[in-house]
Amino acid sequence: MEVSVTSAWPKEEDASATATPGMDQEPRPGSSSELADHPAADPEGELHADEVLPAEKPRKMSGESDRSHVTPGSAAAREQHLPCCCCSHFTAYAPASCAIAGILVILGFLLILVALPMDIETNFDSFLISDVESSMRNAAFDFARAGRSTGTNRRLQQASSAVAYSTKDLYVAYELKSGGSSAGILSTKAISQIRSFERKFRTSPELRSFCSKTSKEYQGLCNPGLSITDYIMPSLNITHPAIVPESLTLDSQGFEAVPIPTSFLIAERQDVAKIILPIGFDPKDNFRTNVVRSAFRFKFEVGTASDTIKSRTRRKNEVGDLWQEFFNDVVIPTFTTGEAVESLKESMFVWVDGTGFKDFEVRRAVLSDIPLAVGSAVFIYVYMLVHTRSLLLAFWGPVLAVISVPLTFIVCGVLFETTTVSFANFLAVFLAVGFGADVIFVYTDAWADSITYAESTANRLSWTYRRALKASLATTATTALSFLCNLASVIRALRQFGFFMGLCVLLTWLTMTLIYVPLCVVDELYFSRLRLQLKARTHDEVPLKNRVFGAWTSLLYNLRWVILVLTLLMLGGFVAGTILNVQMSTDSADIFPESHNQNRGVRVMEDFDDSTTTFDSAFKPPAREIKVCREYDFIMPTTSCGLYWCDSKPASDPQSAWTGNGTCSCYRKQLSGCGASAEAKATVRLVGVKALSAQQVSGSVASHMLAASPGWAFKDADARNNLGNLQTSLPRLILQYWETGVTDIQDLMEIGATFQRQSSSSCGFEDICYCAGNLHCQVDSDLAVVQLSINGSGIAASRRLEIAEEPGAFTESETQVAVDTSHGRALSAVPGLITTKVPIAKRMKVRAVFGLVAETNIKLLGERAPEDTWSFDPRFDLSDPWAQRALYFFCADIPKNLKIVMMWCFLQDFRNYAREHSGRFPVKAVDWPAASQLYVDTATSATRGTRYIWLENGAIKGVYNSFEIGEAKYAATARLEALKKNWDDYMLQWSLGAPASAGALEAFHTSEVWVRVESYQALLGSIAISMLILCLLAFICMLLFTRSVILSIVVVLCTCGVIITLAFFTTTVMKWKLGLIEVIASIYFVGYALDYSLHIVYKYASNEALTHEEAPDMKNLSAANRVRRTNFAMKTMGTATMGSAITTAGSSIFLVFCTLTIFVKLGAMCFIVTFASILFAMIPLGAGLTVFGPLYPGRCRALEPYYPDLSECKRAYGFSSAPAGSDADALLAGQGK
Repeated sequence: MEVSVTSAWPKEEDASATATPGMDQEPRPGSSSELADHPAADPEGELHADEVLPAEKPRKMSGESDRSHVTPGSAAAREQHLPCCCCSHFTAYAPASCAIAGILVILGFLLILVALPMDIETNFDSFLISDVESSMRNAAFDFARAGRSTGTNRRLQQASSAVAYSTKDLYVAYELKSGGSSAGILSTKAISQIRSFERKFRTSPELRSFCSKTSKEYQGLCNPGLSITDYIMPSLNITHPAIVPESLTLDSQGFEAVPIPTSFLIAERQDVAKIILPIGFDPKDNFRTNVVRSAFRFKFEVGTASDTIKSRTRRKNEVGDLWQEFFNDVVIPTFTTGEAVESLKESMFVWVDGTGFKDFEVRRAVLSDIPLAVGSAVFIYVYMLVHTRSLLLAFWGPVLAVISVPLTFIVCGVLFETTTVSFANFLAVFLAVGFGADVIFVYTDAWADSITYAESTANRLSWTYRRALKASLATTATTALSFLCNLASVIRALRQFGFFMGLCVLLTWLTMTLIYVPLCVVDELYFSRLRLQLKARTHDEVPLKNRVFGAWTSLLYNLRWVILVLTLLMLGGFVAGTILNVQMSTDSADIFPESHNQNRGVRVMEDFDDSTTTFDSAFKPPAREIKVCREYDFIMPTTSCGLYWCDSKPASDPQSAWTGNGTCSCYRKQLSGCGASAEAKATVRLVGVKALSAQQVSGSVASHMLAASPGWAFKDADARNNLGNLQTSLPRLILQYWETGVTDIQDLMEIGATFQRQSSSSCGFEDICYCAGNLHCQVDSDLAVVQLSINGSGIAASRRLEIAEEPGAFTESETQVAVDTSHGRALSAVPGLITTKVPIAKRMKVRAVFGLVAETNIKLLGERAPEDTWSFDPRFDLSDPWAQRALYFFCADIPKNLKIVMMWCFLQDFRNYAREHSGRFPVKAVDWPAASQLYVDTATSATRGTRYIWLENGAIKGVYNSFEIGEAKYAATARLEALKKNWDDYMLQWSLGAPASAGALEAFHTSEVWVRVESYQALLGSIAISMLILCLLAFICMLLFTRSVILSIVVVLCTCGVIITLAFFTTTVMKWKLGLIEVIASIYFVGYALDYSLHIVYKYASNEALTHEEAPDMKNLSAANRVRRTNFAMKTMGTATMGSAITTAGSSIFLVFCTLTIFVKLGAMCFIVTFASILFAMIPLGAGLTVFGPLYPGRCRALEPYYPDLSECKRAYGFSSAPAGSDADALLAGQGK
């Protein structure tokens, strides 16, 4: 059935039926004077019988100003006063004073902002901190470790002159794009390119100047630094015509590259290989690698141990400022935007990382996106100007919205002491402007429409507040509650942001209500000439918006079933697409684009060993001059040799790798000139053998030596048995076959012994024995060749498992004190340890903590001070021998299902120390203080000092053990969950059998991996709860404002439709994995999904539709009522909702072009939520209201004077046929009685 919706502006000839006495002009049907005959039905359906609306005056022309002071006897003077609303009468007579007073009050509050401490948080990971138990325990451990007292450490006290440093590192990684030779990025061409590029950096005045400010002892680490080019292209000092150099200078100034195995050997010898070459690189297996890295360290002196902490901190902050300036002025131009790097990028990627670089790049990205923020602000201003046609309102509207953000910050800072500014607070500015625009347009349209229904300023203000106040308050309250429902979230920042935004929304509405509305009056009274003038409209001309939205409602009604069916099909497809394409992600959030230095570059850096172990604070500049020794040089002290190198040839009897025993080919040189000496010396140098067992040395090797001369003998039996202790490991031997360029590297060791000799026997000999490999060094032809057979239980070539200090276990921020930390211990065989192929840099770490109590009660708002997150367990007492035993066996009895590869256990090391010095463990209680302090001060094991303990007044108050786990940090969630359960079970089992003095009651294990896994699980649970609460609150709020169950359900359904659309967009259209950022952003913007539907539904429920909108010419009374209400809702709120959607969606588009991925995702999701919300509000909701909308929602009691029996009212409005000709039917039809 076609329906024609008549205009709300009747023609003049239709306006003559109901003249009002004393008025110069007849009011139109449905006018306020007509409502005086129906006291129960005011524009909001809430006027009492004694409240009479004045007669409506002709609508003024566009741009015509109103006067609050009217001439006696004029039409305005004869206009009846509307009841005062929100001090409308006072505001009407002093609008400028009200606006200025409100602005001054706000400025007064903003002065408090100056006194509040403000900490800008650029670490996005901190935004994802949750309040699950693992997270709170991990935070407690971190705060306890960072805040512990280490001043009692006598090592540091005794070294009062020890220098304190602030260390800044710069890493440059080079990644080959594609192709290349078999050596990959180690090819001569690629290395030459890198050398040329780094030479410009090393010779730059900026680097030299900056490096000159560092400690002289460590300046070699910043210039020239550590680079693979130094080792591949060193200067060779060769005496013609020799091939093998006498020495090398690591200066990258060589004319030709040395063999890669040679370079690797030198770098490995200097402990540099793991810094500049990727994990697992071994030239024996494969020369090729696509990535290499250079390292530059800048170590600044910030004082000595005797200096005050304040002075050291001040100097350290100065260094930090210099470092950031160096990053902006030198690092970025050199490695990312300079001409030299652009030419290098044709064949390889260049990635940089270093101390604080992530924060620097976040700031840099934000600053680079400022033009986009300006563009967004300009867009909002232009649209505001077009909509309000006022320069004053277009400026102050957004400003008042933005001001609500610092006002909220002040309230939160004063009440809850939350003064950290994160990216969420910057996002709050964006959301506040979007929501403020919604309120602005509602008030602006209401003020513009008020001139139709009132003449004086006071009445216009009263009408504006009555029309817009409750409408905006309904959406404000619901939106605020939708944000406040995030208080149920486990993500701390999400709870705080939810409360922040809920309060911000309320303050935005308050500032708009108290300041913006008076500014509307000021604008019309004093700035009307500055308004954008449009074509004037005649009195009987229907406003454009009424014509547009009237036609739109007619179209919705005619296509209602098509729209509803298509909407259901669309949502069904969205749900199916979401289910099929959804992918979960527990990875840390990527805040930078895929190709950004802090994204892909960071992943490339993960190919290298952890710099905290390979490039620790005690690392000193390596020697640049490398002495090259010959394999036959037995006189040169081995300590002065950097490596052994020889010109080689193919072996006549090539051998495979050494397997522990076998036969070696030896070239022997006899010694002479011993004269009458009674001693002879024999030296056997083995090529390809790393070490022999004592049995093999005292057996096979000793027999080989004795067979060289019949007159030799050991001094005694012990001398032969002791021969195994005389093995010496030498620098490895490089065998280079010049003709083919083939190079081999072999282990090198020697065994020397002194024998008793007879006068006629040999003076001794020197053997070079080749036990493995295909190459032998060139030797003199007159040397004898003998065979050495080595039998017995031998030692095959293997990787030694050594223990080092735990990387990054404790540092004073970036400041370290120059104290020797080079000692370590060999890891004894522990049954529970496993081996793993997971690279060290990607392994997870677990700490077991004893003696600390972690605060695990959730604080709803605000954050605990670091010292409030933990405390010492008063029952912890290591002087108890049973406590010592329990902590020792915690590490001694570890099961394999914990997947421990390496461990650092304080009590295990203390046990070895105690048994060595006092002969027993555990230590008696009376001896514990002295023994423990002695261990802390003098031990040389990996857990020495105060690194793994908490000391208070000389007593150990807490201990933690550290474990390196053979599982990747980002392994499958199920695997990590199972591993965490194994740790939970082991901790529980141990605590049940351990005494309270060992901290058993409060002991816990913690890991960043546990935090991530448990937080993700809790977040998924909390998002479901938050969404449920959101829908419930939306339902309750709408029920309160409309008193209609049906309309409340409709709003919830529209909200669900927006959520489904957003889920489809993120998972299917954008192919994003559902991670923490996506989940949090969804929660952020769901509150926006309510606004537009709320506006439409609220006005649909208003009785204004029955008095201000003509009934359509339709036979079906129920359908006519629904269309009438829908048409009124669209006309009154359509412009405001469309304007709010345009400003929000339009400004969010600018976020899509930001550098930071998180803002890109937020912008895209905000756009799609806004687009979907306005789409659902204007199309499916409108069509649905014409079909299912209640006929007289929640307002039957408003017609009680006409229906003493409310059942008749219900029948009249859709439950049954109403009595013909009833007053209620007349009211429904818009015709007075």
